[in-house]
Amino acid sequence: MNYFFANLGAHVVMMSLLIFVCCIFADKVRRRKSNRIIKYFLPVLLTVIIVIYGIFIVVPRMLDIRVVINNNYSTLQGTVESVSPLKNYITINGVNYYKNPSKSCPEPGDKITIRYAEASSFMPEWQPAK
Repeated sequence: MNYFFANLGAHVVMMSLLIFVCCIFADKVRRRKSNRIIKYFLPVLLTVIIVIYGIFIVVPRMLDIRVVINNNYSTLQGTVESVSPLKNYITINGVNYYKNPSKSCPEPGDKITIRYAEASSFMPEWQPAK
């Protein structure tokens, strides 16, 4: 649970920094202080990045806050297809399930049962399938 909230906090801070930088460049454009063409389009590019980052990373984690606090996870049984090199996610049935990289990790080909939060695919624990 601590890893989930630390991860969520880091992503919220990153999103806040992107918004802050976007506001700075948008203000320079508004005051006509931009002397290069790229600086005119930087706020638009940053806005697109912020929206995509929010939709795919931050919002799903925020939707799962209630699931993590109430310990109300979904259960899935399957075979591990692959494990990331950093051991922060595993792939089961073509879906990546994110986990704490400091905890133990199954090997590819293992049959396991996982508990996971649906929106963000956060997996707090796994165990060998029975």
